Amino acid sequence: MKKFIALALLMFIIATGAFAMDRAIGFGALGGLTFQSGKGYLDGSLARYSGGIFGFFGPNQYTEINLSLLYKDTIEDVYTWGGSETLFPSTWALQLGVYGKYPFVLSDSLVFFPTAGVDFEWSFDMDYWWSDLWIRAGIGMDIFISQTMFMRNHIIYGAAIPITTYDDLDIKVGHGLLVKLGLGWMF
Repeated sequence: MKKFIALALLMFIIATGAFAMDRAIGFGALGGLTFQSGKGYLDGSLARYSGGIFGFFGPNQYTEINLSLLYKDTIEDVYTWGGSETLFPSTWALQLGVYGKYPFVLSDSLVFFPTAGVDFEWSFDMDYWWSDLWIRAGIGMDIFISQTMFMRNHIIYGAAIPITTYDDLDIKVGHGLLVKLGLGWMF
């Protein structure tokens, strides 16, 4: 009976991929550009840029979870409060995301993957900024430096749905591009 349990346990471990190197962990830098509009005190479009650092974890080859720390600021002279001063001071934000991806192995050192997912972006300065739920899709590529180390690149585009905002701004759904460049390890 003990041999049967040990054999069943071994088969379960092999079947779940415990020995396969399809999990990944890494970190990197990111940058983005977003466009949103509003009414009320605002008249026109808000263009903002963001940049920061991120970490990612891939529990398998089809999923990626990421956490980012972003610095956000508006592009000068796009939005003003009453026509005279900048409405949005710069701020920091946390972004938590979950993405699905489907890898296509092009060679031993190159893996291409379409990706899609969601990010929740929470701004630290809620007096002037708002939080967004992003729905994004794009492409990514892993370039292997060694058997376990790789560079991961993403170019993703998406829609930003405002979650928390104050009524005077009447912020609408936005859109924007995000680019990521990271270094990761398979284990």
